[in-house]
This record gives sequence, C-alpha cells and structure tokens, in this order.
Amino acid sequence: MPDVLSPADTTVASGAFNRRITIQAPVDVADGEGGSTRTWTTVVSTWAHIEPWKGAEKWLVGQVYSNMWVKMLIRYRPSTNITPVMRITYGNRIYRIRAVNVPAEAQTTIELLCEELQTYGSLH
Repeated sequence: MPDVLSPADTTVASGAFNRRITIQAPVDVADGEGGSTRTWTTVVSTWAHIEPWKGAEKWLVGQVYSNMWVKMLIRYRPSTNITPVMRITYGNRIYRIRAVNVPAEAQTTIELLCEELQTYGSLH
C-alpha cells in the first residue's frame, strides 16, 4: 500500500482512513425444520483505507464474471478478533475477508485482503 504505510516505522499517513466500513460476523439461526438461515451481525464500524489490489475475469457456467480484490487497512484493534469468516460492507458492496495481516507485527494497523462478492453475483 504505497504512501500509506511506511515499512520502516509502520506509521500511517494522515487522512489515509477515509472510508467508513462495517465488519460483520455470520449468525446461523435454526429454522425449526433442521436447517438454518444465515444472517449477519455488526461487529464494528470503523474508518479504513481501501486500495484496489487485483482483478480478473473468469468463465463460469457459460458467462464471464469479474473478480475484484482489494486491500483494506484499518487501525489495530486488540479488542476485536477479525477473522476470514467475517465479511465487510462498504456502501452497497460486500467483501469476503480472505486474509488478515498485522504488518510488521507492529500492532498499529490491520491489513485485510478482501474479495468483492457482488462481482460473482452472490451476496453470501
């Protein structure tokens, strides 16, 4: 993430966190017939820096689907355990968290590698 996170001192550029995101965790609710329905509950809303990372196109069931990945950088939160089971919403976009990284183990920021779900036509 150029110009945002300095690898030498792991400080963050002023004003880098300029997008409001919501991190959500899945909650499976029994439907009374042996199955369950997945809903999502908000874990935390926070400011983030969002940067496009990579993209691609894939053929799936005879159609072309785009695949977009982004890097999100948030301030370190020792009280919140963010995992790849969770998802992120930003505006009308939904992202699956694929990896969680604490750069240089400095405990100043958390880097989230995310895949946009809506590019597959799926909101799950």
